[in-house]
Amino acid sequence: MNALEDLQLEAGPAIAAASVLEQALAGASVFSVGQSQHSEDVAALVPAETAAVLTVTLPTDEPTRLGIAVSASLLAALEQTLGSAVAATAAVGEALLAAVGQTGLAPEGLAPEPGEAATLAGEPGNPLTAVAILEGSERLATVVLRVGPDLPDPSPEDLAADGAAIPHEFAPLDSNTEPPAALANGLDLIQDVEMQVTAVLGRAELSVRELLSLRAGAVVELDQAAGSPVDVLVNGTRIARGEVVVIDEEFGIRISEIVTGNGIHR
Repeated sequence: MNALEDLQLEAGPAIAAASVLEQALAGASVFSVGQSQHSEDVAALVPAETAAVLTVTLPTDEPTRLGIAVSASLLAALEQTLGSAVAATAAVGEALLAAVGQTGLAPEGLAPEPGEAATLAGEPGNPLTAVAILEGSERLATVVLRVGPDLPDPSPEDLAADGAAIPHEFAPLDSNTEPPAALANGLDLIQDVEMQVTAVLGRAELSVRELLSLRAGAVVELDQAAGSPVDVLVNGTRIARGEVVVIDEEFGIRISEIVTGNGIHR
């Protein structure tokens, strides 16, 4: 059976798809079906703003695909009527399977697959027929029947030329292989990383007026009592407390408490 010739002779598949879409829209739209068209330039036959494309592979002797491309406006109307994007896509799938039933082939066991409008034609030279589903003069969907193979998957060279990510499979790790000595202890990797250590004697809050009134000799009162331990911060996080000491005419901090996630350790 040549399903393509059948579709060229009559628009049954497109009419069946249009009927399902009308029912999904609860009769809010009435569709008509255009004349069959034949062109390798599928982009010229599908809606200008295609929002969804579904295809099925037909069980014929030659590789044959039936697809439907739906416009953004029709998909939005389906979503609004049916209440969700999932339900709208399911309605488009039902329309596609109804179209399959009009080719003389059974739709049972066929599962619609998402695709791209540009791939509906498959390889160059494939014979195809496209029939538009119209509302007035606006093309809201197109049913495409094509005989011939799909476009081959792009090679890694093509992906690289397009700037796309190239999939790569890595050899499985050997669980019996011991990690290098440098990786045995994760801390070894950061031993030489420098951290900023800050000692905080206390804090105070001043208004802008008080800040502007500061002069040499002014005293700023801190919230820390005399003799209280000072906080030791590493990159802004408190890690210890200690007391101020003088070592060779320079200030230092004698650590008295270590702050951890479990509390303070003396």
